[in-house]
Order: sequence, then structure tokens, then C-alpha cells
Amino acid sequence: MLTKTSAGGVFVSGATIKADLLKEANEFCDQKGGALALLSSDAKNAIPFARMPSSEIHFECAKK
Repeated sequence: MLTKTSAGGVFVSGATIKADLLKEANEFCDQKGGALALLSSDAKNAIPFARMPSSEIHFECAKK
């Protein structure tokens, strides 16, 4: 599982953060000799003065 919250406020979307997490997870699996298998994901956009944008992914590295 990877999770990330951005301090970019309304200028960064949850989808952008999710894309960054997927790239990070893919690089991790490549280093381990596997392929990224996404199990679940969630992305939340910012709500001004209430919540920062964030994303979370659950994945495993499957055999290539």
C-alpha cells in the first residue's frame, strides 16, 4: 500500500497524485522483478479550507 497527500491544495488533483503513486509502485515492482497488479485505489480532490488532495493505492507485485 502506498499513500500520499499533497500540500498543493486545489492546484493538484487526487488523480495526479494517484498517477505519481502508480509510477512509484511500478518502479518498485520492476526492481523486484515483478509486474504491478493494482488491487484497489482511491483519490480525493482538495476541498478548500477542509482537506488536502490525497490518494491511496493497494497493489502487489505479480510474477512477470
